[in-house]
Amino acid sequence: MASAARFSFQDSPSWRKPDQHLLGSDFVVVEPKTKWDNFPTQVKFDLESNRSFLFGPMTKFNLTGSFEKKETEAGLWSSLVAGDEENVMLAPNWLEMLTKEVAVFHGDYKICTSNEAQHISPHLNTFLLANMEKLPKSLLCPQPESPGYCVPTKNTAWNFDSQEWKEYGKLIFSQESINFDYTFLHVFPFYQNAEHLVNGNLPYAIPLPALGKLEVVITFKDDQDCIFKSKTANDGVKYRFCLRKLQLCIEEARLSSAYEKSLYSSKRVLPYHGVTKIMQAEHISPSSLYHSITFPKIPAPEGLFIFALPKDVIGGTWKFDSVTDGKIFKPLNIHELSVAYNNDSYAHKEPNMGMVENNFMEIKSFIDHLTKPPFGMPLDPEKISLALLKSGGVNSIYPHIYINLCNFADQSRLVPVNQDASVLSKEANFDISVKFGTGGATDGVMYFFYLFYTDVNLMLDMKTKSFQSPYLIKY
Repeated sequence: MASAARFSFQDSPSWRKPDQHLLGSDFVVVEPKTKWDNFPTQVKFDLESNRSFLFGPMTKFNLTGSFEKKETEAGLWSSLVAGDEENVMLAPNWLEMLTKEVAVFHGDYKICTSNEAQHISPHLNTFLLANMEKLPKSLLCPQPESPGYCVPTKNTAWNFDSQEWKEYGKLIFSQESINFDYTFLHVFPFYQNAEHLVNGNLPYAIPLPALGKLEVVITFKDDQDCIFKSKTANDGVKYRFCLRKLQLCIEEARLSSAYEKSLYSSKRVLPYHGVTKIMQAEHISPSSLYHSITFPKIPAPEGLFIFALPKDVIGGTWKFDSVTDGKIFKPLNIHELSVAYNNDSYAHKEPNMGMVENNFMEIKSFIDHLTKPPFGMPLDPEKISLALLKSGGVNSIYPHIYINLCNFADQSRLVPVNQDASVLSKEANFDISVKFGTGGATDGVMYFFYLFYTDVNLMLDMKTKSFQSPYLIKY
């Protein structure tokens, strides 16, 4: 049969066709409307053009700044230098930890793809950045100074003994200023598709001339102390990140005149692929053995992701210097789960996916992390191991539980045992019942339950010039 391949003649090249729509692109650097001295509270960008915007690897924010210290209250600020990483360290994913919100507005409408509470995503994104597959990580974070590399990837505590911290800290403190690109995870339109930029999943263009203008608003936290930890407590030394420049590079499309006219006059609905996250935060009484929650009236989700953080995170008062164990997520102590949709369980036999400490289900979780990963983001198989996922990640610095609610290697949903596929056309309650291990729920933490979808997360109606999420209508 192999010899037959020599008679399988291929078609002639298709790139020479005269009806190509995208003729090329230009790069434009957008300056912020905001002015500041050392560090801004808020930075705003206006995005308007007579061309469509492309959101490939070149459309991203670019930051220039330096880390500084002040020895006494009346002293002067001076740059940190190599060796200072032995005395002060940064929170993992420090830029996002310093950011309260990145919002994109079309007129007065805030474009949303998640109901996520403020202050939570930087911690979740630390897990994703640390375990991301190499190619998308390199595309998102091309410079080694990027905060995306200020994350623990080797399951070692993030503290002063961490070799990863020492290498990153020395790199950024030894420079008078650092410069790096950054794309905030799952922020539309800059980050689209679950598999951003890889496996043929390219972000869709925004036909800006048809929309008018978008406004990007980045709001930072008022207190930078939240990202620094001093080796000597109460030593009186103050630290800060001095932001010298924040710019936005945009790629503008050059379209054929015929296609441009057709696109901008279109009345159809344009779907944008990306991740939708629906979150519930639960304060569970310490030592409780059981807990139940309900996500009311939602489409059948793709997956469930559970983790815990210190309870002061959600209120915005958490500081990195309060972390003593070097872990990113906190222990869950969950022994077993049961999940149901439309008042019907997904399984009536054992073992089942809710038995998170069962040997067979631990193997399933390991396979799901690699073949249908949480939030659809490709994970590095060198960083995901069975040992780190056992018993909800009890031996990991990222303890979590992930339950895939799709069929293997597919996005088709699991259907509850007493239902047929018609239930997928409805919206129904999604119920979770938690059974904790010995000692009950962990003290001092908030539990976070995420359901997610990785297909279409926004619809642009070209007739009304408006965006809408297909999944967040009720949130």
